[in-house]
Amino acid sequence: MIRMVTPVRRRTLPACRHRLLSCVLVATTFGIGLLPGPATSLPLYARQTGQPCATCHTAFLELTPFGRRFKLGGYTLRGGDWNGPPFAVMLQPTFTNTQGAQPGGAAPGFGVNNNFVMQQMSLFTGGAFTENLGAFIQGTWNGVNHNFSWDNTDIRFAKPLNLDGHTLLWGVTTNNNPTVQDVWNTIPAWSFPYISSQLAPMPTAKTFIDQVYAQQVAGLASYGFLDDLFHLEFGGYRPLSNDTQRALGVSPTGQSPISGVAPYWRIAAEPNFGDHSWEVGTFGLASKVFPMGMSAAGTDSFTDIGIDTQYQYLGNPHAVTARLAWIHENHNTSASQTLGLANNSNNQLRSLNASASYIYDNT
Repeated sequence: MIRMVTPVRRRTLPACRHRLLSCVLVATTFGIGLLPGPATSLPLYARQTGQPCATCHTAFLELTPFGRRFKLGGYTLRGGDWNGPPFAVMLQPTFTNTQGAQPGGAAPGFGVNNNFVMQQMSLFTGGAFTENLGAFIQGTWNGVNHNFSWDNTDIRFAKPLNLDGHTLLWGVTTNNNPTVQDVWNTIPAWSFPYISSQLAPMPTAKTFIDQVYAQQVAGLASYGFLDDLFHLEFGGYRPLSNDTQRALGVSPTGQSPISGVAPYWRIAAEPNFGDHSWEVGTFGLASKVFPMGMSAAGTDSFTDIGIDTQYQYLGNPHAVTARLAWIHENHNTSASQTLGLANNSNNQLRSLNASASYIYDNT
């Protein structure tokens, strides 16, 4: 996996030249990637705040305590002198090799093995709209499916309050992916691995809170961050109509849409001790769904409950982050069983995600 954040111009090329250009670009990017460089963030936020990327990130996606508070504060912190348009671009070229060939090709238009592709090209905008309103907005071109769609989106209103000597950062978020609004890298939307190949076979079992509803729903939640220590959030998600999803570039085929509103919750505490911070928390989502969009037999229910922890040391020149998250999901699939889509009326699924990173001198 190779990442690069840089402005880019696109123009249409014949297929053979497109493949050649992809190979050259991947090789060049890989060569650049072997050289140490400073940790990167979205340039639009760095320009807005006037802060170096390492203020908010240990590495791209991984937030520092300052970065977590910037996000909870609605992406509104200023301080930079940039007056240009708030845009950034991210390219994600990939090369995929599997142990065995995939008969018929890894995907339509691709070979049975050893495939180069510009898997994603994302355009970001957002930042501060007003003193209390800001956003993270992403749109992505998918080079495997050859379509453009909206991607992770988080729009926030946040306001600091003083409550009898206690400080409360209160906010409201509307977003399109349960957990995308979270600020710790333990939770599904931002946990490792940050990208995987779309041209390799992947496990199909996953909890419903783990990206199953991404870009298919609209959510609204209220949160509070008390005394720079305790975080509490509660909200809910409703499905977008099929026509709305198509208009936003998302195919509703094969989805099991939510019936009514699916409640979401998040509780966490993060004390800081000098260069050390330690978070421990819980999160969850409870949803009733129409299996494969069929309502004749009623609904299935899925309840996801997760616990997580993250330790972070940010010294000079060393930075260490360790993350752990465990999710337990209860299935009541009686509707699916009636429709012949499931063998059992009750199932359970558990997932464990653990990762650690070490970064030297912000490079």
